[in-house]
Amino acid sequence: MASNKVYLPYLNDIKLVQQNYVLSDKYHIAHFDESLFVHQIYDFQEEKKYYQKFQTNDKIYFQVISDFGVVQVRLINCEEEIIVTGTVAPILNSFYNIPKVAYGCTIDLTGVPTGYYYVKVLVGIGAGQMKLISEPIYVDVNIPNSILFQYNHRKNFYGSIFQNGETFSFRCEAILTDFKPSVNSVVFEDQTANLVSLSATAFRSFELVIGDGYGSPDWVADKINRIFCCSNALLDGKQFVRSDGSKMSRNGDKLYPMAGWTIEVREAKANNGVTFSNDLPTGSDVISILFDEPVLFGDTAGLTTDAVTLKVK
Repeated sequence: MASNKVYLPYLNDIKLVQQNYVLSDKYHIAHFDESLFVHQIYDFQEEKKYYQKFQTNDKIYFQVISDFGVVQVRLINCEEEIIVTGTVAPILNSFYNIPKVAYGCTIDLTGVPTGYYYVKVLVGIGAGQMKLISEPIYVDVNIPNSILFQYNHRKNFYGSIFQNGETFSFRCEAILTDFKPSVNSVVFEDQTANLVSLSATAFRSFELVIGDGYGSPDWVADKINRIFCCSNALLDGKQFVRSDGSKMSRNGDKLYPMAGWTIEVREAKANNGVTFSNDLPTGSDVISILFDEPVLFGDTAGLTTDAVTLKVK
């Protein structure tokens, strides 16, 4: 039984595998969690590369649970040169017990030049050190037609720590389309077939489309599916939920290793209006509201005209 173990929650915003993993000669399927996407493409499929997308104003945050050593995190280029050294800190939690230690790992992408990179994770030291590598990523100032998914849960969930307010972020090519104005209504029909609306609540549904014209790998769809299992999922800053019973639907060809994915989602709040606000100081203008006619309901004995004059200064 292996003595050194590392656990990686599926809700992490990046996918990590063991670096230089070699498939046994006995097997021919590179499984989901063990191999990078390029190594999962069958020989009869078209060869394609996929780069996970990040903007320079994004932060990479993920959790690593280890029972044998400290964690080091780096952003490296294709020559394995260190571009950014990430910060790592133990997470106080009630979920994991010693010898397991949960670490929160963050890489700030501010100022990172546009280009292609990997995240490399080192766990432990010496001969037993474990090396992990991410799917390749692409960093740019702006990623058009992408959505930033920010998600957390009301309690520790799926092996991830949320009890201190931890929030993950995941960006991918996606759009909201096919708006569906919907309603939950109750209608009464009498014996003469006349109808009366007893209640109605309107809400908005959309089709969330994952992937650009080239599609996305299966691991991206798997990530989105799990994100919508969380109690809070924001899409570009607005909370959405998976529509009741909605499932990820694949649109692709078996000879092509990527696909487009769709799922129906709803705005989490069925609001009746919109509120705009800011925190800026108001001007010095004076607003006066005057009731010229002192007409009141009830007993007005003893009241004067001043009693119905309202001045806001």
